[in-house]
Amino acid sequence: MPNPPAKKPHSTMSHGINLRPDQKEIWFVDGVFGYVYAFDVTKRPAKHVADMPIFKNPSETPKPGWVSFSLDGKYAYPDGGVVYDAFTHKVVTYIPTSEKMIEIQFRDGKAIKAAWIYVGPHNDGGWSQAHDEGRLAVVKALGSKVETTYKENVPEGPQVAQVIDSLVKDGNKIIFATSFGYQDAVLAAAKKYPDVDFEMATGYKTAKNMADYYGAGEDAIYLSGMAAGAATKTGVVGYVVPFAIPEVIRHTNAFALGVQATHPGATVKIVWTNSWFSPATEKKAAQSLKAAGADVIGQNVDSPAAGQYAESAGLPWVGYDSDAQKFAPKQWLTAAVYNWGVYYIPRVKASMDGTWKTGSYYGSLSDGFTKLAPFGSLVSSATKAAIADFMSEAPRP
Repeated sequence: MPNPPAKKPHSTMSHGINLRPDQKEIWFVDGVFGYVYAFDVTKRPAKHVADMPIFKNPSETPKPGWVSFSLDGKYAYPDGGVVYDAFTHKVVTYIPTSEKMIEIQFRDGKAIKAAWIYVGPHNDGGWSQAHDEGRLAVVKALGSKVETTYKENVPEGPQVAQVIDSLVKDGNKIIFATSFGYQDAVLAAAKKYPDVDFEMATGYKTAKNMADYYGAGEDAIYLSGMAAGAATKTGVVGYVVPFAIPEVIRHTNAFALGVQATHPGATVKIVWTNSWFSPATEKKAAQSLKAAGADVIGQNVDSPAAGQYAESAGLPWVGYDSDAQKFAPKQWLTAAVYNWGVYYIPRVKASMDGTWKTGSYYGSLSDGFTKLAPFGSLVSSATKAAIADFMSEAPRP
């Protein structure tokens, strides 16, 4: 080791100490000799495992320094300008000397780009809006580490493949497709672009670089059905539904069971819209359900149009996807809603740091992915208590 300098640039020459994030090594900075020392603390006594120069040029005047680690724990930053691999103790690169550092995680030298594809408007008051709120949660959590974009009103058909091509061309490294009918196009794109991470909401097909994700919306929908059942006087509840696919059938059954839990013998009448987002069709469906005797309206479609009609007709309304109380403030009961940020934030982080893996996620009430929106004024204390009792007794995964 070199001799100590004649003049000390600081009164304390060894004030940098840090524990590696995995808590297996402790690193000490020696400002006198210009080294950082690593000790294995999994053993007693700690074992000295590495001596690493702080500076690129040994002739530089040593100075006291801090040692910091990257957020993922892979790299160490003594403030002399050398960047070390935190596990091999080898030099990775050099950066300008500074005692003040901020870390921004990049992928291929740039903040990661993440994109979302919506079947409706991003502010539809329902499904797509809930996803967009999840996107905004990513922005809030990751800040300048991520650049997000979205494409809205993308129909389920050939057009989605063109949208994906455009998003990949623009440099997006993780793409979230948020409608069931996108699935085959996403699977084809995953094969076409193996270096992009694809996420398919409500799907069931996966690939090496394609995951699927959804959650137990049926649990919260059952609870919203309980609110609808308690509100009906005629024993007939109307339910506006989009397509006869397993997801929607599952949700419709859950809603009907919830209705019957608080109003035994009640019936649920349904009208198919054959569209996820069609405000005019949804309004007509709600009108026809009222004509058929329904005095409460629920829905599994994306816009608040049925609720706006219910407000004008004086019918209690159960929404879906988002908290849409503002569209029917007098007739609002509640809604099953999704907190997509619970899933989106860790998935974007994983894509960012290279740890993303395919898989299938199914969120729940327990992890906060799905829940009930706040109750409206029409929901009685007894109904709230019944729902709370059911939630407390329901099994958890």
